[in-house]
Amino acid sequence: MSLRSQRSKDDPAYCIKVILLGDLGVGKTTFMRTYTRARPQPPTLYQGSNIPHYPASMKKTFNYQGKKVEIVLWDTAGQERYRSLTASHYRGAHACIIMYDVSSEDSFNHLPIWLESVHEYCPGANDRTVLVGSWKGSSSSRRKVELERVLGFAAHYRLPHFEVDSTANPNTVDTVLDNVVRLVLTEANENRQLSDSIKPQGTRLAPHKTEFKCSACCHS
Repeated sequence: MSLRSQRSKDDPAYCIKVILLGDLGVGKTTFMRTYTRARPQPPTLYQGSNIPHYPASMKKTFNYQGKKVEIVLWDTAGQERYRSLTASHYRGAHACIIMYDVSSEDSFNHLPIWLESVHEYCPGANDRTVLVGSWKGSSSSRRKVELERVLGFAAHYRLPHFEVDSTANPNTVDTVLDNVVRLVLTEANENRQLSDSIKPQGTRLAPHKTEFKCSACCHS
């Protein structure tokens, strides 16, 4: 029997995996919840430790230029505290968002480390990586990372740069992801490998029963 996939009009045309990187506490989980409009959930703890563990991924489906797109955001879930992320976290990522806190010099100074991890574990996403400064409700008087310095860093590494306030201005989060999706889909028009990787794969389980899953973005 043929294993040819069958797709419903309700299935997404594209499935995009985006990983969130950055120091602990810069606002990644809030960013993810804001975009997916998910309700806040209390963290659990890793067994035998006091490291908070949040949901590792959340997804959102929307229409983009007449096509249904499913975007899956992957958080580091507290593992960044001990730099314990492995290649499996990066596997299959189509884009990366590296975040820092505008009121934390340390989080900005650590950006090269996170950028290097993308180069090492996910080189295919180098041109689809963006830099995001998180306000976390801070006032302008609490900015410690000067914008001029950030723009210089972003220009040096050729990174699109955004600033967001996930709590006070959710639209800033939407703007970031809209641009990320545009980066991925624009490149997919000229990159066959990327184009194939963002298309959901259908697997025939039995006659008249088909399970659909993302080729890469739904699996770590």
